[in-house]
Amino acid sequence: MAFGDNQIDGYTEGEEPLVFHYKKGEFRKYESEKYRNIATGVDAPARGFFKVLVASKGNRILFITMMMCFVLMLVMSIFSAKSNVDTVGGVTCELTAFSFQDKVYASLKLKKFRNEKVSEGYRNLNIEFFLIDADGNTVAKYETGWSFDMGNKEEEFVRATFTDYEAYSASCAVSCNDDSRIIKSSIERR
Repeated sequence: MAFGDNQIDGYTEGEEPLVFHYKKGEFRKYESEKYRNIATGVDAPARGFFKVLVASKGNRILFITMMMCFVLMLVMSIFSAKSNVDTVGGVTCELTAFSFQDKVYASLKLKKFRNEKVSEGYRNLNIEFFLIDADGNTVAKYETGWSFDMGNKEEEFVRATFTDYEAYSASCAVSCNDDSRIIKSSIERR
């Protein structure tokens, strides 16, 4: 057997080599129409982000379902109650907390509830701040009393500072007469 770059394999010695002659693309006439259209690009898939999303009935249904879920999530995030805001005795309380340089700063913003009829007088609030670790244990506590002026249109702030004990979240128990609430907030890392 001869070896080299131009040697034809596939026949025994002494026989003529088998050579195939064909026209380029002639085999396409034997294919089914579906595969012929895919190969030649007649039924090429749609290009572009939006065209792909609405190219077929299944894609349109999936796209509409995704949009409905997106709108539902948006509406729920707008109208859902926040865990760091609540109203106690006609006073709206908003808790925020952040950690900076090994300290945790917790702040409770107090302002008059927008639907409160009483515009005069004071509300005596008992406020307790808690720092909670990842296991749910209280690692620090601060308690204070506060007298909120209902005639005051401005906001008032009650603040507490703690040493950072790897706290995971902050909570605040606010009580006014018989009304009490627990407000929770995560701690932002700065």
